[in-house]
Amino acid sequence: MRIKSKNIYENIQELMAAVNDGTASTGDELITSDIDGETVFILIRIGKKKIKLVRKWMLKEKKPMRTDNFDLKKWLKTKYRDSLPEELKTLNPKVRLLKEIEVFGKNEVGIKEKGKQIGYFKNVKHRITAFNNCDEFSRWWWLDTPCEEGDAVSASTFAFVYGIGSCSYCGASGTWVGVRPALILRS
Repeated sequence: MRIKSKNIYENIQELMAAVNDGTASTGDELITSDIDGETVFILIRIGKKKIKLVRKWMLKEKKPMRTDNFDLKKWLKTKYRDSLPEELKTLNPKVRLLKEIEVFGKNEVGIKEKGKQIGYFKNVKHRITAFNNCDEFSRWWWLDTPCEEGDAVSASTFAFVYGIGSCSYCGASGTWVGVRPALILRS
């Protein structure tokens, strides 16, 4: 069996050039920085108009999805996005959490969503992550998929990825769940 070696890009211009000339592949990595300092993003989808990347390791600080004083999705679009390097911000990245359908290909715990699984996540090991490469245990990370409570969509319960790569859900105020931001860029 032949295993493709991944490409590692030192900056966003190198990655975008590889995407545009067709030499980039899913699994390739971009070394950049964010709120936690130096970090790595993995190229998970190459589309005709957009590419998607996901942070290889979760942010150092776990965060709730939502409380009375905090909204993770708003925080990602503002404070987290502002922490990205200027060379990346000039490409106007959309920063968000992935949805359950994108990671698992179906909705097991969350509301039914349109979309399909990102091929990269068909391999369960790609769903498993930690806070860094030295972390002894895999961790849970949020998905942007609310769950239903009775007949209504709940703003208080969201799906997440278990440390073993399966799906579950918990209350939005849960402070034990990690954050693995995704970036969407025009190619």
